[in-house]
Amino acid sequence: MQFLSPALLLVLAQPALSHYLVYLGTNVGGYVGNTLNPAGGFNTVSLNPTNENIPLRIHVHSDTPDAANATPQRFAIEDTTLNASTHPFIGGIGGSINTPGSSIPLGGTGPTTIGAKPSSGPNTLTDATGKASLSASAIWTIDPSVGLGRLVPKWVNEDGTTTAASVGLYQDSFVLVGDKTAFQSAHQGVQWVNLTLIE
Repeated sequence: MQFLSPALLLVLAQPALSHYLVYLGTNVGGYVGNTLNPAGGFNTVSLNPTNENIPLRIHVHSDTPDAANATPQRFAIEDTTLNASTHPFIGGIGGSINTPGSSIPLGGTGPTTIGAKPSSGPNTLTDATGKASLSASAIWTIDPSVGLGRLVPKWVNEDGTTTAASVGLYQDSFVLVGDKTAFQSAHQGVQWVNLTLIE
């Protein structure tokens, strides 16, 4: 397992390179899987995957690099194995996370522009539930203080404000959360994880 330094992320936009997403928490860890749960979110895969449980393969599409720390300011992650035809990106599905206790799931989405509010479009939650939902994909940044390719989602709410989201694993689904304390009070059993790119 090789983690990616921020400097290496400048080359991630090359189409030939593909990566895995790993989630790590206090008592949990594994890969983001290439199958969906009944709610349209990504399944988890152990760190020792089998042929039946395969990690998701991804490409990273970077935008304008930040000269100060040599990392993309914000970028999208493309799913290369699961939903390439209809919703090829990994993003948030929902409207806002700036109210206490609110969250949105991670799933497959269509492309959106950097800094844009969530918009209508194809996504895996709508496919699974029939419920029309907003979504956004160009939400990812790298935490330069860690240096291991750790992803930090920055979510633009419907009112135009931006929230640096935390990632939780709750009822076998990955969720983006704005207020961890409020969410944890209302949803016992959530486990906070970091998403990290590896080669």
